[in-house]
Amino acid sequence: MPAREPIKPAVFTTSQPKVVDPRYQLEILVPGSYFHTANGIGVTSQDVLYAVGLLCQIIREISIVNGQLRITEFVGPPEGEADDIAFSPEGNPY
Repeated sequence: MPAREPIKPAVFTTSQPKVVDPRYQLEILVPGSYFHTANGIGVTSQDVLYAVGLLCQIIREISIVNGQLRITEFVGPPEGEADDIAFSPEGNPY
């Protein structure tokens, strides 16, 4: 399995739709998220949190490291396609 690289929250980009009527103005209130189509979450017996996405086909590991949110790709597409996730007492994902 390739080394996991953290996803940095600062790289969020949100596309803005084109305004066709000059009487309207669009304002982005909240930027997009890494968790497009997060279908399920699971926690291992070692208290590691995982989020799975059916359509994005990614299983992500979520942790706090030195006070910073760290999100890493645990399993990428297409093998990461999952609707839910569960763990054995040993921490194996199913």
